[in-house]
Amino acid sequence: MEGEGFGYGAEREKEVGNGNGNGSSAKENKVTLVNGEQLSELVDSGVFDIAAYANSYAQTTSSVRATRLEFIAQLIGQTVAAGSVAGTGKASWTATLGGVRREALLAALGDVKATTYDVARGRRIAAQLGQGADEGDGREGDGDALGEWVAAAARAAHSTRDRLDAELKAYKANLIKESIRLAHLELAAHCAKCGDLASALKTYSRSRDFCSTPRHVQDMCLLVVHVSLLLLNYPSVLSYVVKAESTPDAAGASAPTATANQNQPAVSANQSQGPDRQLFQAKLKLYAALVHLDAAHYSQALAALLAITVSPDVFSLWNEVVSAADVAHLIVVLGLATLSRADLHSKILLSPQVRAFIDLTPDPALLHSTILAAFYSAQYSTALTALASLKQILLLDLYLNPHVDALMKLIRRRAVVLYIEPFDVVDLPRMATAFVCHVDAIEKEVVGLIQEGAILARVDSHNKILRVNKSTSDENHARSTLFSKTLQMGREYTEQSNFLLLRASMTRQDMYIQPPPSNDGLGGNLHHDALAGAFAEFQQQQQQQQQHLRDKRGGFFERFGLS
Repeated sequence: MEGEGFGYGAEREKEVGNGNGNGSSAKENKVTLVNGEQLSELVDSGVFDIAAYANSYAQTTSSVRATRLEFIAQLIGQTVAAGSVAGTGKASWTATLGGVRREALLAALGDVKATTYDVARGRRIAAQLGQGADEGDGREGDGDALGEWVAAAARAAHSTRDRLDAELKAYKANLIKESIRLAHLELAAHCAKCGDLASALKTYSRSRDFCSTPRHVQDMCLLVVHVSLLLLNYPSVLSYVVKAESTPDAAGASAPTATANQNQPAVSANQSQGPDRQLFQAKLKLYAALVHLDAAHYSQALAALLAITVSPDVFSLWNEVVSAADVAHLIVVLGLATLSRADLHSKILLSPQVRAFIDLTPDPALLHSTILAAFYSAQYSTALTALASLKQILLLDLYLNPHVDALMKLIRRRAVVLYIEPFDVVDLPRMATAFVCHVDAIEKEVVGLIQEGAILARVDSHNKILRVNKSTSDENHARSTLFSKTLQMGREYTEQSNFLLLRASMTRQDMYIQPPPSNDGLGGNLHHDALAGAFAEFQQQQQQQQQHLRDKRGGFFERFGLS
């Protein structure tokens, strides 16, 4: 089920809905609603806990965690509303999900109030609390407390902006390049803290003119990339990722200096103390993977994630955008959807790096043993059933949600093709049992794959049998091509051998082609005459050599009547 696209922040909503003239190509993706009953079961069983989910992300001034929490709240709200309209919403799971939604909104509002001056966003989240606010939460639900925070945040934002503008003007007047750069970074961070991401992006970009070292350029690129991602400006993300990778002396990359780092949206102060080259490259690979994921380039997204070489423990220290568990989920789902069985085994199952990321998920055995190992061992029903239970967790991911259904279809399609591949004849009832579905459903699915050209086979609907056409498969086509080339080479060899034998026989018989007579007196072709003269000279030399051989061998050819 799909819901309407929605924004998760004031500036984000503005960017998606109207555009801002900054070259943003953000598009409003359709979100896929969760299954309310299944998600409620996961919540009741403790598999999904909104507090633990929130704690897996860092609380920063960019409020990425608040964005994720607000996304989950809106997703659950649309799911409950859709269930109510359709008459499928049961009181049991609607009450459970309503509690999860309220808890997510309260946590998001707490993040916004604690780390930002984004007054509009705080008011919007408070309004979404709806009935929960009327019941009196005692903290965020209290209107007076919210009003006090709004007034204090507005005063602080205004005074800080005036101070930063004055400092920037003073530095520009004194032409202090490094101070101007740091002032731009502080001003951009303040804009992001106030929720004005468009102004933050412009100010970060302006600081590039005052960068004096490769390290400064790389820091600026990471900050621009982060804000562009919040704005869903994926072309800008990819552009600055390429710039950061192409900047020399990447080993010296680090987060911005402490003076400009107090309110940074991209790199927190407690995480900026000298990150090494691997962590710097891991950030770039992660941003590139999210860009490819948005464009549905799943193979490129997986390649970028597999290129992350930093330890998952170190990667977990930088958990502003995604967590280590999110990386593991992305690798598993994208790997099943795009890799062959051999690559799945070598690049994922046998990879200690991937296994380390999987071990940081709430349920490592589910991903590694129940899904990956089962899929590789052709236990497709086990793998697909486990994926179906994991699907509700994947739908809660801000960046993965629009692609979950497409990826699940690709995984099932690959499973069906791999199941059929070894056989000449497949019994459809047994195949339906293996995939836990009805015979008619698996028959319809197989017919669709035949029409798409994914498999070469015919369906016997009467006997419920699938006959695979091996003679026209790719492997047999390659084999027949090899045989054809071999036979052609044999024919060419025979023709060349016959030609050589004919030439040898003609030489023994002193047979040759007489050149045409010259027409010098009638204005003949001089070029033709030159060729004829050369041929006559060559013929004379051949006759002399043959005569010499006859004399030497004692008239061997004459005695046998071959002259």
